[in-house]
Amino acid sequence: MELSRSHSITLTDLVVDAAEVGGPDFYLGRWGFLPGGIGVAAVWAGGCARVADVVEAAVPSPRRSSAQLVRWGRVRTDLAVAAALCRAAPAALEGADAHQASIVATEVRAGVAAAARRLLDEARSVAGPAGLAFVEDVIRAVDDLSLYIAQQNADADAGRLGGMP
Repeated sequence: MELSRSHSITLTDLVVDAAEVGGPDFYLGRWGFLPGGIGVAAVWAGGCARVADVVEAAVPSPRRSSAQLVRWGRVRTDLAVAAALCRAAPAALEGADAHQASIVATEVRAGVAAAARRLLDEARSVAGPAGLAFVEDVIRAVDDLSLYIAQQNADADAGRLGGMP
């Protein structure tokens, strides 16, 4: 994520006049908040595609062992799962009320994040220690996706889905 040019700043002696923008839970409770998370899941899916691309370039098919071929098959499967969830989301949101949209968004985020975590595990095995230590594109793609999906709380999403009618 180093290339994203994210920065931290410290402000001192700053006076801000308080203004109420909305009532309690306004931001998190608004209709578009959870469905907006589908966009984040789409970025995770794009990160999965990047990891797959750089690992493919680092360890092309003719050089893969039989174990790596199996793991590469799993990478492809999880990439397809992540992409399919993102592609299906707009139709599932069409005409949805807030509760239904919340379910769809949580399912998409949880599903894409789970696929991304599995894909990362398999991609690391395919790349091997050399790829993870010496191939800059692999190192960056794996590290970036690992960091970015860390924002998803798998247990919270699963608990939420488990308690939804």
